[in-house]
Amino acid sequence: MSSQPTVQGHPGAIANYIRHGWKLVPIPAGTKGPQLKGWNLQQNTITDTDALPPHHGIGLAHAYSGTMALDIDEWNRAKEELIKFGIDLDSLYAAPDAVVIDSGRQGHGKLLYAMPFGMAMNSKKLVDTDANGDKYNYLDFRCATASGLTMQDVLPPSIHPDTLQPYRWAGKGHWEELPQIPTALFDYWSGLIDADKQMVIPTEGAVDASWDEIQQALEHISPDLSRDEWVQVGMSLHWAGCQTDSVDQAMLIWDEWSSQSSKYRGMRGCCYAMAQLQRY
Repeated sequence: MSSQPTVQGHPGAIANYIRHGWKLVPIPAGTKGPQLKGWNLQQNTITDTDALPPHHGIGLAHAYSGTMALDIDEWNRAKEELIKFGIDLDSLYAAPDAVVIDSGRQGHGKLLYAMPFGMAMNSKKLVDTDANGDKYNYLDFRCATASGLTMQDVLPPSIHPDTLQPYRWAGKGHWEELPQIPTALFDYWSGLIDADKQMVIPTEGAVDASWDEIQQALEHISPDLSRDEWVQVGMSLHWAGCQTDSVDQAMLIWDEWSSQSSKYRGMRGCCYAMAQLQRY
């Protein structure tokens, strides 16, 4: 029996989401992300309430649902960045059709939008450095991976692993009538993706590579390697991320590639392995 709180009416919420056309993924209790191999493949999404394992939460598979999330991890820093491009974060939240997923955590927030024509776009994390020189994520555009697989966000009434309270819907709008992503926000996101495609990662040899080329190369390498070899791939990606101030992008690529392995343990497994290595 799970020690995590459960929410009455959870199956009903799942049925409503499925009826609406959303594709869902199972989220194990005590986590914010899927753990099973191939969770981000469309054929593995949940389309029936009976398919959800006991005591699991639910996540929205954006790329297969025509949705995206603007995930704010540091409100003031995100607001400061967006205003440079004529985007007022306060106004986005105050919009009459705004749909918000509220985790109850101060300084955090998540706006949910419909994508134009149901399209999917590469996810993008924005990071900064604090006074101690440590990097932190402050804003995240969440939709799809570079190879077209889905990203996900946990839906109400799943339980947040830190607050032990259910996620809840907030904002003046309703999730069944998602507003389309504002043009200014879409254009800003598109510009970030275009910049990534043009970014070149310097190597010690005569060949430079872009993130797109690295991902294409990984498609020819099985992730079912020994742990040492798997870690070596992660270390190489981490190094490339450090060269271009794109460590989060590197970790996202490592996790996407790793998720195709029978040994996959979720993004948490990748982060734990990298944290252990950085201690030495």
